Amino acid sequence: GMEVSASEEVDAVRIQFHALFENFFTLLLIVEICLRVLCDGWVWIFNRTNVFDTLLVFGTIVPLWILKPSGVQDDVIRALSVFRVFRLVRLIRMVRIFAFFRTLWYLVEGFLDSLEVFVFAWLLMGSTLYLFAICGVYAIGKA
Repeated sequence: GMEVSASEEVDAVRIQFHALFENFFTLLLIVEICLRVLCDGWVWIFNRTNVFDTLLVFGTIVPLWILKPSGVQDDVIRALSVFRVFRLVRLIRMVRIFAFFRTLWYLVEGFLDSLEVFVFAWLLMGSTLYLFAICGVYAIGKA
């Protein structure tokens, strides 16, 4: 009854809010690319790191501003929207480059480097716990 209608209203507001911010940030990225091309010229686009950014922005424009208004099915748009995850790669690159985030990048890099050691430590602890559990079952079972 009332809970369902309230949650549907909240979901509708959340979807509109998400769509508004998605359009805003896409427009912001387009303005950024245009300003960089105006400042640095067309050579900026053909730099190997900037090609990725440009393709990422135009890959967002296609599903958001071309396919959705033309009435393409949501399944196709969702499949293309998966590529939005690659925006995180851009964020990671920014964290690596700027000196302000250097400490944060060192922490992330240290965690990733020690991940293999953590996995082996957990495997060793898990196998040890499993071995003692088996011994405990036998010891309790005989008593």
